[in-house]
Amino acid sequence: MHDRTMERHELNLLHTSLLDERQDGASRALRRDAAHGAYVRVARGSYAPADEWHALDPRERHCVRALLRAERLPPRHVLSHVTAAALWGLPIATRWPDDIDVTVDRATGGRSEGQVRRHATGLDDLETRQLDGVTVTSPAQTAVDIALALPLRSSVVVLDAVLSARGGAALATKAELERLLDTMTGRRGIRRARAAVDFADGRAESPGESMSRAVIHELGFPPPILQEAFFDRDGLIGRVDFWWPEHNLIGEFDGMTKYLSPELRGGRTAEQVVVTEKRREDRLRANGPRVARWITDDLRRRGALRAILLSAGLPITHRRPSFVARGPRGQEPYRAR
Repeated sequence: MHDRTMERHELNLLHTSLLDERQDGASRALRRDAAHGAYVRVARGSYAPADEWHALDPRERHCVRALLRAERLPPRHVLSHVTAAALWGLPIATRWPDDIDVTVDRATGGRSEGQVRRHATGLDDLETRQLDGVTVTSPAQTAVDIALALPLRSSVVVLDAVLSARGGAALATKAELERLLDTMTGRRGIRRARAAVDFADGRAESPGESMSRAVIHELGFPPPILQEAFFDRDGLIGRVDFWWPEHNLIGEFDGMTKYLSPELRGGRTAEQVVVTEKRREDRLRANGPRVARWITDDLRRRGALRAILLSAGLPITHRRPSFVARGPRGQEPYRAR
């Protein structure tokens, strides 16, 4: 994972560089500059320098909007759910929404307005932290809240990330997640959340791998071993995403980030990365295992991953666990407008 401390510092610099047309008394000039592309309207009355704004990824833009709107929220509003995930540097399975999430007292009600989604689940037992000058749910609370609200294939992306120690210390432990769930007996979605926390594994190295593992489980295939190392006479070939030794099958999620991200390419061109991946797969196959590969679209298209794994010789061994397949009302509540 990236350096969250440095990233939050950079986001705060942009946040403080935002111009408010009311405070600066320059509404006409700001709107004119925005019309010409020099500034971007981030929220009502607030503008960011266009070059700085376009350099941010969608999660970072959500963070800036959240910090901006947090200044205008009344007391006893805690940034939570997907917005808290963004601020903690955690990924989500869907696009980052325009709305920000806040948790409020039960008596306040859950009516959402003005691009603020309110969750009236109460603040008394809510585990919070101070982050970037605002009150936000802790990483463990954030992950559990999302597990209560979303189906397995979406919640496991956050749960795996919060358990991961790739960027240093993990943001939470499974024991912390389970302890929070024990305080929520009777909450809507608790059975699905418990199953998701039990299923979570910090060894997954990307959102695509996390979602792949959830879809594999939902389809009824046997659980794979994660990050198994393979060697040949020349040494380490690499660690594979998924390994089914009983079926001599390797599974690889082929995310596009490794080809498109300059940071992950390490100075190589996308074409060079393709060649490296091809040679790596040839070495794996030369060791004897079969290799099945899939991409993000295969996770979203009905039956695509099922067909890929069945064609590779992996059998279905259990029934689809229906209680973890869907969120409330059978839909995911966090979608961009």
